[in-house]
Amino acid sequence: MRTIVAVAAGVLAAAHAHAQVTLEMNLYADIDGQTVGPDEQQGLGVGQVVHYRLMAEMSPASWLPAFTEIDADILAYECGGQAEVLNFQYGDWADATDTPFIDGDSIIGVHALQFGFDTSNPVEVCSFDVRVDFWFNLYVARGNGPGGVAFTVDGFDTFGPSVFHTPRVIAVGGPGDDYPCSPADMAQPYGVHDLADIMAFLRAFARGDCLADFRPPWAVFDLTDVQVFIESFLDGCQW
Repeated sequence: MRTIVAVAAGVLAAAHAHAQVTLEMNLYADIDGQTVGPDEQQGLGVGQVVHYRLMAEMSPASWLPAFTEIDADILAYECGGQAEVLNFQYGDWADATDTPFIDGDSIIGVHALQFGFDTSNPVEVCSFDVRVDFWFNLYVARGNGPGGVAFTVDGFDTFGPSVFHTPRVIAVGGPGDDYPCSPADMAQPYGVHDLADIMAFLRAFARGDCLADFRPPWAVFDLTDVQVFIESFLDGCQW
């Protein structure tokens, strides 16, 4: 048995020596039957529940990689809003897991390992449901491994939180009220782009309010946010 394990490990190491693996940890939001991908934006009514799926998407150069570990916190980056994680579960890939701590809208201590050679790609690492009660929420990752490592492929290639990508979910108004028709629809009346939306964006941007934080890097306000707002405004209602 030890010989077999040693041979398998040698084959794995030899393959790794000639491979360049990339990893994208992409968070998808399922809202009313529609899938919203990383760096995309979607509106919804206050109190709606969003189903999130974290997918490990790997790009092998010359062999099939295997996602082997997540060791991270999945933290909400809010904008004066409220949200609540209702449940959490790991995907079938994991052979060993730790139960995370749910802290309102954040998930602390997400840790799971795969010991086998499952080379499924992409891999649904985990999923969770969130009820969004006001304005927008998105998620960032924080690595808990040595040196801030959050994700591992094949037990060799390690990645930090920079490979984690999230959608931006926007909820405004009371239950049953209208909600924004685009990311640029920032003020009443919702469902139309007008001067009120422009003024709302300018005020938020000037005071460094995360309402004007339209594109990563999150918590950084720059011309990219202005450009994305203008493009969204000119494109008209999208939802």
